[in-house]
Amino acid sequence: MLTSLDFWNFIIALLALIAAIYAIVYTHLQNRIEIDIVDGYYGHRKNDPFFLGFTVQNLSSATLRLIDLKLTDLNNRPLSIIKDFEPTQTFTTINHGYGLNETKIPDIIGQYWYAEPFENYENLQPNSESHFSYYVNSITPKIKVHLTISHNGILHKQRNIELLISLKKMN
Repeated sequence: MLTSLDFWNFIIALLALIAAIYAIVYTHLQNRIEIDIVDGYYGHRKNDPFFLGFTVQNLSSATLRLIDLKLTDLNNRPLSIIKDFEPTQTFTTINHGYGLNETKIPDIIGQYWYAEPFENYENLQPNSESHFSYYVNSITPKIKVHLTISHNGILHKQRNIELLISLKKMN
């Protein structure tokens, strides 16, 4: 039979063990990488190649560093990205009557038609997001996004994540 002091030492040691296990599980859950891609879309303007965009969300409670981002089709073939493309300026012709004095007015190109590609490392703060967009030669409604993410936790993990995204057609 345990003496009174041995009994209380056992109870204290058991509580310390439970607290240590809880701390390990809590730390593991806090350092987990959670990332998602949302709001995928594609569009096409007259005289321009296809345009696609999406948003990368950091759902983790820690800062993540986006090291690399690659786009492929469902067969893992890289998409043909057009770099440094500027949207084509279009014009609206206003007729002042009887075909005389026609005036060409430049159309406004919305900011969302300019590409915002991933260029270098990007830090994703906890519960934040970053938007990326590209001009490509051809498009499919579903693409794969390959991300390389670095996490500055205890083990300094680097993970490759592959996510499938369905793109919605822009109006």
